[in-house]
Amino acid sequence: PSYAVLGLLEGTERQYRNQRVFPQALSVTGVLIFRFDAPMHFANVEVLVAGLWREIRAREVKLASDEPDSGEESSEDEEDSEDIDLNAGTSEQETLGGRNRQHISAVVLDFSAVGHIDVT
Repeated sequence: PSYAVLGLLEGTERQYRNQRVFPQALSVTGVLIFRFDAPMHFANVEVLVAGLWREIRAREVKLASDEPDSGEESSEDEEDSEDIDLNAGTSEQETLGGRNRQHISAVVLDFSAVGHIDVT
């Protein structure tokens, strides 16, 4: 099963496209838009969850690497952390290691391409 992270096409109000196919599609600040392109049943749950966490981690790493270098070295534990606490901050930005980081505050699951959901 495939999935995509969507971004807003520049110059449009409501056209969201796969960011791998359309590099000009801009990420929405603080929001990850995740589209799953397969039927929802027990065999695909693992793919959905693993893909979603992979994209959340990738966005967190990208946000951290986009920060200006403050001269402080971050520890490997901070960069390689497997746990992401989505409820860690009450605001969209929080200070981590003396640097401001913008976190994902919402995940939008787009199931428009899902043709079947198994509820058994």
